[in-house]
Amino acid sequence: LHPLEALFSESASRAVVTAAPENASVLEAMLDEAGFPWTRIGVTQGDVMKFAGVFSIGVEEVRAIYEDAIPALLEGRST
Repeated sequence: LHPLEALFSESASRAVVTAAPENASVLEAMLDEAGFPWTRIGVTQGDVMKFAGVFSIGVEEVRAIYEDAIPALLEGRST
C-alpha cells in the first residue's frame, strides 16, 4: 500500500501503532504470527510524525485535530 492509502483508505479498518525502535521487530513478529497484514508507513521522532517521506505533522497538531473532531461536527464547524 502507498503510505497515504494505508493512512486514509476506508476500504478496511486500520490502526496506526508505534513501537520504540528496539521493539519494532517484536511488534512486526507478533503481527505476522497473528496473521495481521501490516505496513510500516513512517516514524515518530519527538514531537513530529513523519510518514515515509510523504509528509510530516506535529504530534500536538494531530492531538488538537483529533480531540476537536467530534465537538466540531456536533457544532457544525469544520476542523
